[in-house]
Amino acid sequence: MTGIIKKVNTDDTNAVFVIFLCCVAIQGTSERLIRHLVEDHSAVDPKYVEDFLLTYRTFLDSPLCVADKMVEWFANPNLRDKVS
Repeated sequence: MTGIIKKVNTDDTNAVFVIFLCCVAIQGTSERLIRHLVEDHSAVDPKYVEDFLLTYRTFLDSPLCVADKMVEWFANPNLRDKVS
């Protein structure tokens, strides 16, 4: 994992902050990766949905499974806001 190290002077001490520039890698079954689209992950990987939509064709046989799941989620009032 690479990052930028930045030294910041505070009142008494020097604090070192590391800002990571890499992405979060996720490994899982196709079903689990699709389900992760509607989970709260903004703090861990705020670009997961964008990254998924850019890459899902490399590990899924058909985009229909994603579309079917999105239609199913849209029918659920608890998930509708996350899908629309």
